[in-house]
Amino acid sequence: MPNSDYFKYKALLESDPKMRLVLDTIARSEGTYGSDSYSTKFGGAKVSHSKGKERTVVKDSSAHGRYQFMNKTWDSLKDSLELKGFSPLEQDIAALKLLDDSGALTEFQNGNDKEGVFKASKIWAALPSNEKGESALSYADGRKQKAKPLTTVLGYLNSPEAGR
Repeated sequence: MPNSDYFKYKALLESDPKMRLVLDTIARSEGTYGSDSYSTKFGGAKVSHSKGKERTVVKDSSAHGRYQFMNKTWDSLKDSLELKGFSPLEQDIAALKLLDDSGALTEFQNGNDKEGVFKASKIWAALPSNEKGESALSYADGRKQKAKPLTTVLGYLNSPEAGR
């Protein structure tokens, strides 16, 4: 059975509509927004989200799911939250834990969206880490990863279609 953190994040997701907006913003930035976003591997291939065991490396990345979890990150989240599979709800809860651990969750809850994006950028390369829209993360060879412009990401948070 999942632990108390699982239920804390599940309750937050159910009670605070802003959390759905934040999660949708991450997915849109990562390029995994849509009906099959929870089943997307890096590069667009599909993964089963029932068990979370079908993980492969595509173009030097193990990123998978709506929030493009790397294998090592997912394994850690699965253990700490006592997750049993890779369902959409489990992915949402895991993403909220990452946001909480980074300090971004509190920023979003307090309406400090820009600071929330900057803190979350240490987890998701597609989120900008500064006003210039630069990613906080680099590839293994040292090249900076590409991030969405800050205005685009903040626009996602305020989009009328976000959070549906």
